[in-house]
Amino acid sequence: MSSASSMSRSTTMAAAAGSFLLLDSLRIWLPSFTTIYGSAGTTPDSVFVVFCLAWIVPLVLAVPLAMPRWGRWLPLIAAAVEVAAHILLQAGASDAWQLYASCVASSAGMAWLVAIAVRGWAPRDAAIGFAIALAATTLMNLATGTVDVTWQPAWSGWPILSMAAVLLLGGCWACRDVTGKGGAALWMAAMPALILAGLISTTIGRTWAGIYWPPTWWGGALVGVGAAAGVWAAWRGGLIRGPWLTAVLIMVVTAFADLSRHGEAFPIWIAWPQALLAFVIPATLAHAAQARVAGSAWRGIAAYVGLLVSVLLLIAYYVAFDMVIPIPRPVFVLVIAAMMGIAALSRRSANLVVPPRTLTIGIATLAVLCFATAFIAASMGPEQTDVPTRLPLRILTYNIRSGISNGGRFNPDALAKVIRANNPDVVMLQEVDRGFLLTGGHDSLALLQRRLHMYAYYSPASEPLFGDAILSKWPLQDVQPMTLPTPGVATRPGALSGVLKLGDGRDLTLVVTHMQESTAGVPASEVVDLTHQISRLSNAGHRPLILTGDFNLEPSDARLQPLLAVLRDGLVLARPLFTWPSDKPTMQLDYIFLSKGLQVSAISVPQTTASDHRPVVATFDWQR
Repeated sequence: MSSASSMSRSTTMAAAAGSFLLLDSLRIWLPSFTTIYGSAGTTPDSVFVVFCLAWIVPLVLAVPLAMPRWGRWLPLIAAAVEVAAHILLQAGASDAWQLYASCVASSAGMAWLVAIAVRGWAPRDAAIGFAIALAATTLMNLATGTVDVTWQPAWSGWPILSMAAVLLLGGCWACRDVTGKGGAALWMAAMPALILAGLISTTIGRTWAGIYWPPTWWGGALVGVGAAAGVWAAWRGGLIRGPWLTAVLIMVVTAFADLSRHGEAFPIWIAWPQALLAFVIPATLAHAAQARVAGSAWRGIAAYVGLLVSVLLLIAYYVAFDMVIPIPRPVFVLVIAAMMGIAALSRRSANLVVPPRTLTIGIATLAVLCFATAFIAASMGPEQTDVPTRLPLRILTYNIRSGISNGGRFNPDALAKVIRANNPDVVMLQEVDRGFLLTGGHDSLALLQRRLHMYAYYSPASEPLFGDAILSKWPLQDVQPMTLPTPGVATRPGALSGVLKLGDGRDLTLVVTHMQESTAGVPASEVVDLTHQISRLSNAGHRPLILTGDFNLEPSDARLQPLLAVLRDGLVLARPLFTWPSDKPTMQLDYIFLSKGLQVSAISVPQTTASDHRPVVATFDWQR
């Protein structure tokens, strides 16, 4: 094996492992500073922005530090720091330890990216490595149901981390003397590519985030095929000789993947533009890798500007989720895509040589990804039961905060354990995440459904990947997602209703909701709008009804009065009944309301910190 070939492979594998860990770091860092450093929706957004910038702005120093001869050690040092931080996270760090370990991991990963740009790692090899990282992340999300490395069990998490660490550190050691002369475009596009992939193309939960059960199995397979084809496109050197098609395509595909809505839910065809984006992102990087030669300082500055601007756009994208601003949220994602398109346009006219083994590698990758998808699809069905549905019925309502515990760790197993221990027939969930990068990019509903083997139904609120859900031992009928348009509230509230057919011939309507706050608290109009929806459901079917959810109001609040005029407070005899915060609860924010003809008993609030709320469990029967 020639030294040039060996160096090429070292560069590719190190770039793949480094960007894989960097994307994984972001999926820990973002939810850590919105759940541990502060609280999303409560802590001022300016505080989050300043805290984030404190870890990013100093990274500009990586440019001059990597330029001298002794700067050859900076990529290895930054990689070692990132690996050490990941080891701490993998070992179970939580609370402040998790927050700062994830900050260090993300900051070190970005410093590594700037350093390898300055040192001049071969752009083509690096672009292939980035494509491999995105395909590996997609494969991992398919195989685990969207659980990233840090939150996986020890038997899988440690081997994956160890392999990535060996490839990264070994590659950085092998490339320590590299002083290349590549262009700057790839490095400007690298961080935008990782963020765009984290937002859309690697987020498999988007393809499962429909309203009805079961989810479409083919969506994940399609995205897997796109990611594998992306590795082929990067190896090939792009799509066609001219990069204009690629630059336009990444903008158009991003628009369709992020702007498309059917009401507020993603349409069933959303997997197609997502899969195409998984293919186009690596192709765009391959074009950018062929830019004209630039000096080391310019390469480093390009990498730094790319990461700084793309992270700021990501922050703005999520600030718009909590704050009413005049710029539509998808515009920020389109600007990230535009940064990549501009980088692709700097390509030279020269073509890259395609190795003959490329097609074989692509086909093998496709087969692995499709097999993983088939395995996931086969394991998502609920357990069948022949027990007829009849009252009494045990219901659990729970704000799961995207599956993130009170200590900031993502742990769907802990949530499933709490739910399973209370043996509910129906589970009403709020703050359900289907792939929101700000909270880690996990599909918390699919993960709980797989663990509990229940039928799952979902309704988005103001964001297609964030809303309410119902898990049931039996299938529901007449499932209806509802939105509650409230002026002045950025995070628009929603609700989900479904009808449970009882064995005695009667029906029961179930409704779950989550009231959202403005700067002045929950608007009274939200409760009024919900009351109108409840009255509509009750009058339409003449069925008894149970409403549960997080109302962000205490029992004495007068804003609940319109709802109490049509439903009874099911928890009134059990108070005091504190549900928030879960470690030392002092407030009741979670409720159960019921219509005439029903009675409630066996009310309990299990002690757990699996979320920042405690669940409420109750048994319902016909009133006697």
